[in-house]
Amino acid sequence: LEKDVQGANGQYLLLAHHFLQYNAVLSGGVYLGKMVSEKLCVPHGAPGVKFYAFEGLVSGKEPQRVQRYLQDFDTLEISEEQRSEMLQVMKRIYADTEAMMNEVFELNPVQGISYKTSQDGQEKAEPCAPCPEQLDLTLEQLRTYTGQDG
Repeated sequence: LEKDVQGANGQYLLLAHHFLQYNAVLSGGVYLGKMVSEKLCVPHGAPGVKFYAFEGLVSGKEPQRVQRYLQDFDTLEISEEQRSEMLQVMKRIYADTEAMMNEVFELNPVQGISYKTSQDGQEKAEPCAPCPEQLDLTLEQLRTYTGQDG
């Protein structure tokens, strides 16, 4: 980031970082948090899925927030040269993020199935057993699980 924000187009390259972090990581994280919570059968923000909990975000308002961000983004006057440089930075950020996620996976490899396979319905992933922290529920928390949601 420090290297990107130096120079004539630094403010636009900072915007490229913000665009990806705010829209891709934050919004994607909200979605992933919901999916992971459902798969592990734990409440949103519980141990094991707390990484995906973002305080201050109103649940269900993510699409409107992203659309408002994009509309505001479109009001900026950005030259083709600046857009091109921003695109190169965004591609590098994605590659760096993917490399980081691969490193995280190597620290704790867990077998599963690919997204494509899960969508094709060819194979079903076996749910993982919850960790001890996920099994420590208060009576109030336990009462929220009625079994009516499937």
